[in-house]
Amino acid sequence: MIYNLESATFTILGNFITSCYTRNWAWQDLLRQPMRFKGERQKEKFLVFPIPNWVPYNDCILVAGERGLQSKLKDLFLPSQLQGVNDNQSLLILKVDGLNSLGLGDEGVHLVYWPGYRFVIEPMNYSPSITPAQYMLLAFDYILRASGNSVDLDLKNQSLSTPSLRLEVRGANRLNSIHISEDASNSYWSLEERCICLQGLKFQFYIEALTEMTRSGTRLENCKVELAGDSAELLYVE
Repeated sequence: MIYNLESATFTILGNFITSCYTRNWAWQDLLRQPMRFKGERQKEKFLVFPIPNWVPYNDCILVAGERGLQSKLKDLFLPSQLQGVNDNQSLLILKVDGLNSLGLGDEGVHLVYWPGYRFVIEPMNYSPSITPAQYMLLAFDYILRASGNSVDLDLKNQSLSTPSLRLEVRGANRLNSIHISEDASNSYWSLEERCICLQGLKFQFYIEALTEMTRSGTRLENCKVELAGDSAELLYVE
């Protein structure tokens, strides 16, 4: 669970190093934007969604048009059945005849999945008008406020400020990068370029650990570590 900026850094850094080692960036690519699965109506009672086998469908959001129903599937308690198609795909069958009065309509019904929706924001909501980058900013806003910080949130410019730092999330319809400025230091995590740069006192523990690791001759698989003064940069090497 991510409770503060330090635990968020630990989680991101650990997953980044693991992805370098395995050369598997599925989690980072998935984090950049939500996946949408369109449902097909059958006999006015059922919705059928083709979904990948790995998708935790109960954490998906059922979205009916722009003004219809929008709710996490697990909160609707709908009768459901999962039928395997092959090793990669299944059919999720939902009985929805009891929801017709709530606005399923004919505009199309989708399941929307994105790991970012599992982050805590306040209030917990889903809206297609909130981009993945803005949603991630709301998550960091909650994390920093829960840690006792006074936060000035600028959702339009996708940034927030506390007395000690400024955080900026970049990307339009896709999450590209997260930048943190503290005094004269600038740290960032680029999902687009697959690299992490840590600078300043807030990340000194990680910088010292990477420095000691390099001095001891230890190397990270498929990951280049560059050290310069009070900064450390990790870059994925193909």
